[in-house]
Amino acid sequence: MSEGRFPKLTIVSEKERGTAFVLKKSGYSCGRTDSNDIVLDDISVSSSHCEFVKKAGVFWVRDLGSTNGIIVDNMSVNEKVLSNNDIIKVGVVELLYDDASAEAEQIKISEIQAKPKVKTGIDLDAFEKDVETSAKGKEIFPFANAESKDLKNKLPLMVITTVIVLLILIVLGLLTWFFVAFIF
Repeated sequence: MSEGRFPKLTIVSEKERGTAFVLKKSGYSCGRTDSNDIVLDDISVSSSHCEFVKKAGVFWVRDLGSTNGIIVDNMSVNEKVLSNNDIIKVGVVELLYDDASAEAEQIKISEIQAKPKVKTGIDLDAFEKDVETSAKGKEIFPFANAESKDLKNKLPLMVITTVIVLLILIVLGLLTWFFVAFIF
Protein backbone atom coordinates (compact mmCIF):
# COMPACT_ATOMS: atom_id res chain seq x y z
CA MET A 1 0.00 0.00 0.00
CA SER A 2 1.40 3.39 -0.87
CA GLU A 3 2.42 5.61 2.04
CA GLY A 4 -0.27 7.87 3.42
CA ARG A 5 -2.98 6.16 1.36
CA PHE A 6 -5.39 4.01 3.35
CA PRO A 7 -8.62 2.40 2.21
CA LYS A 8 -11.79 4.07 3.39
CA LEU A 9 -15.50 3.46 3.67
CA THR A 10 -17.76 6.34 2.72
CA ILE A 11 -21.51 6.44 3.39
CA VAL A 12 -23.29 7.01 0.07
CA SER A 13 -26.91 6.61 1.20
CA GLU A 14 -28.83 9.81 1.96
CA LYS A 15 -28.62 9.83 5.74
CA GLU A 16 -25.06 10.86 6.72
CA ARG A 17 -23.91 10.87 3.05
CA GLY A 18 -20.22 11.68 2.78
CA THR A 19 -19.22 10.44 6.25
CA ALA A 20 -15.94 8.57 5.76
CA PHE A 21 -14.12 6.00 7.87
CA VAL A 22 -10.40 5.64 7.08
CA LEU A 23 -9.24 2.04 7.60
CA LYS A 24 -5.78 2.38 9.20
CA LYS A 25 -6.07 -0.58 11.62
CA SER A 26 -6.30 -4.25 10.72
CA GLY A 27 -9.83 -4.71 12.05
CA TYR A 28 -13.02 -2.74 12.64
CA SER A 29 -16.35 -3.66 14.18
CA CYS A 30 -19.43 -2.13 12.57
CA GLY A 31 -22.92 -1.77 13.99
CA ARG A 32 -25.56 0.47 15.52
CA THR A 33 -24.18 0.77 19.07
CA ASP A 34 -21.44 3.14 20.22
CA SER A 35 -19.21 0.20 21.21
CA ASN A 36 -18.38 -0.34 17.50
CA ASP A 37 -15.46 1.24 15.65
CA ILE A 38 -17.82 2.19 12.81
CA VAL A 39 -21.21 3.34 14.10
CA LEU A 40 -24.13 3.38 11.65
CA ASP A 41 -27.12 4.96 13.34
CA ASP A 42 -29.97 3.22 11.55
CA ILE A 43 -32.62 0.82 12.87
CA SER A 44 -31.89 -1.63 10.00
CA VAL A 45 -28.32 -2.08 11.29
CA SER A 46 -27.80 -4.69 14.02
CA SER A 47 -25.98 -3.79 17.24
CA SER A 48 -22.94 -5.80 16.09
CA HIS A 49 -23.65 -6.14 12.39
CA CYS A 50 -20.35 -6.94 10.68
CA GLU A 51 -16.62 -6.49 10.79
CA PHE A 52 -13.99 -5.31 8.36
CA VAL A 53 -10.76 -7.30 8.75
CA LYS A 54 -7.47 -6.98 6.91
CA LYS A 55 -6.05 -10.36 5.84
CA ALA A 56 -3.13 -10.88 3.47
CA GLY A 57 -3.03 -7.18 2.64
CA VAL A 58 -6.69 -6.80 1.66
CA PHE A 59 -9.86 -6.01 3.59
CA TRP A 60 -12.65 -8.52 4.02
CA VAL A 61 -16.16 -7.87 5.26
CA ARG A 62 -17.74 -10.55 7.47
CA ASP A 63 -21.31 -10.72 8.74
CA LEU A 64 -21.59 -11.27 12.50
CA GLY A 65 -24.99 -12.97 12.43
CA SER A 66 -26.89 -9.75 11.79
CA THR A 67 -30.64 -9.65 11.21
CA ASN A 68 -30.51 -8.04 7.76
CA GLY A 69 -27.17 -9.42 6.58
CA ILE A 70 -24.70 -7.71 4.29
CA ILE A 71 -24.86 -7.22 0.56
CA VAL A 72 -21.80 -6.48 -1.58
CA ASP A 73 -22.49 -5.26 -5.11
CA ASN A 74 -26.09 -6.58 -4.98
CA MET A 75 -25.07 -10.05 -3.76
CA SER A 76 -25.85 -11.30 -0.26
CA VAL A 77 -22.66 -12.58 1.37
CA ASN A 78 -21.43 -13.85 4.72
CA GLU A 79 -17.80 -13.02 4.02
CA LYS A 80 -16.10 -11.44 1.01
CA VAL A 81 -12.86 -9.83 -0.07
CA LEU A 82 -13.46 -6.18 -0.84
CA SER A 83 -12.37 -4.62 -4.12
CA ASN A 84 -12.04 -0.98 -5.00
CA ASN A 85 -15.45 0.69 -5.58
CA ASP A 86 -17.47 -2.13 -3.98
CA ILE A 87 -20.80 -1.02 -2.52
CA ILE A 88 -21.44 -2.67 0.85
CA LYS A 89 -25.02 -2.55 2.10
CA VAL A 90 -25.21 -2.86 5.90
CA GLY A 91 -28.92 -2.94 6.66
CA VAL A 92 -30.12 -0.12 4.38
CA VAL A 93 -26.94 1.95 4.79
CA GLU A 94 -24.72 1.85 1.70
CA LEU A 95 -20.96 2.24 2.02
CA LEU A 96 -18.47 2.73 -0.80
CA TYR A 97 -15.17 0.90 -0.34
CA ASP A 98 -12.39 3.06 -1.78
CA ASP A 99 -8.97 1.45 -2.10
CA ALA A 100 -7.37 2.74 -5.27
CA SER A 101 -3.96 1.68 -3.92
CA ALA A 102 -5.04 -1.97 -4.11
CA GLU A 103 -5.54 -1.65 -7.85
CA ALA A 104 -2.19 0.08 -8.22
CA GLU A 105 -0.47 -2.85 -6.51
CA GLN A 106 -2.46 -5.38 -8.62
CA ILE A 107 -3.41 -7.67 -5.74
CA LYS A 108 -4.47 -11.08 -6.97
CA ILE A 109 -7.71 -11.70 -5.11
CA SER A 110 -8.28 -14.97 -6.91
CA GLU A 111 -5.21 -16.45 -5.20
CA ILE A 112 -6.46 -15.32 -1.79
CA GLN A 113 -9.89 -16.82 -2.37
CA ALA A 114 -8.55 -20.05 -3.90
CA LYS A 115 -10.32 -23.06 -2.49
CA PRO A 116 -8.90 -26.57 -2.17
CA LYS A 117 -9.65 -28.93 -5.02
CA VAL A 118 -12.58 -31.28 -4.48
CA LYS A 119 -12.59 -34.80 -5.88
CA THR A 120 -15.69 -35.31 -7.99
CA GLY A 121 -15.14 -38.76 -9.43
CA ILE A 122 -15.21 -37.35 -12.96
CA ASP A 123 -12.33 -38.59 -15.08
CA LEU A 124 -11.40 -35.47 -17.04
CA ASP A 125 -8.64 -37.32 -18.85
CA ALA A 126 -11.25 -39.69 -20.28
CA PHE A 127 -13.35 -36.70 -21.27
CA GLU A 128 -10.46 -35.15 -23.21
CA LYS A 129 -9.78 -38.44 -24.97
CA ASP A 130 -13.44 -38.81 -25.95
CA VAL A 131 -13.54 -35.26 -27.25
CA GLU A 132 -10.55 -36.01 -29.43
CA THR A 133 -12.13 -39.18 -30.81
CA SER A 134 -15.50 -37.50 -31.30
CA ALA A 135 -14.06 -35.63 -34.25
CA LYS A 136 -13.62 -39.06 -35.85
CA GLY A 137 -17.30 -39.85 -35.37
CA LYS A 138 -17.25 -41.87 -32.14
CA GLU A 139 -19.75 -41.35 -29.33
CA ILE A 140 -18.81 -39.31 -26.26
CA PHE A 141 -19.38 -40.68 -22.76
CA PRO A 142 -17.01 -38.56 -20.63
CA PHE A 143 -18.75 -39.26 -17.31
CA ALA A 144 -19.76 -42.82 -18.05
CA ASN A 145 -18.56 -46.16 -16.85
CA ALA A 146 -19.28 -49.61 -18.29
CA GLU A 147 -22.61 -49.90 -16.44
CA SER A 148 -24.02 -46.68 -17.91
CA LYS A 149 -23.00 -47.74 -21.42
CA ASP A 150 -25.00 -50.94 -20.89
CA LEU A 151 -27.88 -48.74 -19.77
CA LYS A 152 -27.90 -47.11 -23.21
CA ASN A 153 -28.58 -50.50 -24.79
CA LYS A 154 -31.50 -51.05 -22.39
CA LEU A 155 -33.07 -47.64 -23.07
CA PRO A 156 -35.59 -48.82 -25.75
CA LEU A 157 -36.83 -51.56 -23.40
CA MET A 158 -37.21 -49.03 -20.57
CA VAL A 159 -39.20 -46.66 -22.83
CA ILE A 160 -41.54 -49.45 -23.94
CA THR A 161 -42.04 -50.58 -20.33
CA THR A 162 -42.83 -47.02 -19.25
CA VAL A 163 -45.39 -46.59 -22.04
CA ILE A 164 -47.10 -49.88 -21.09
CA VAL A 165 -47.28 -48.88 -17.41
CA LEU A 166 -48.76 -45.48 -18.37
CA LEU A 167 -51.39 -47.16 -20.58
CA ILE A 168 -52.35 -49.52 -17.75
CA LEU A 169 -52.72 -46.56 -15.38
CA ILE A 170 -54.91 -44.72 -17.90
CA VAL A 171 -57.15 -47.78 -18.36
CA LEU A 172 -57.47 -48.22 -14.59
CA GLY A 173 -58.35 -44.54 -14.24
CA LEU A 174 -61.05 -44.79 -16.93
CA LEU A 175 -62.48 -47.94 -15.34
CA THR A 176 -62.61 -46.23 -11.97
CA TRP A 177 -64.33 -43.19 -13.48
CA PHE A 178 -66.84 -45.43 -15.30
CA PHE A 179 -67.55 -47.41 -12.14
CA VAL A 180 -68.07 -44.27 -10.01
CA ALA A 181 -70.07 -42.38 -12.67
CA PHE A 182 -72.46 -45.12 -13.79
CA ILE A 183 -72.69 -47.62 -10.95
CA PHE A 184 -73.21 -45.23 -8.02
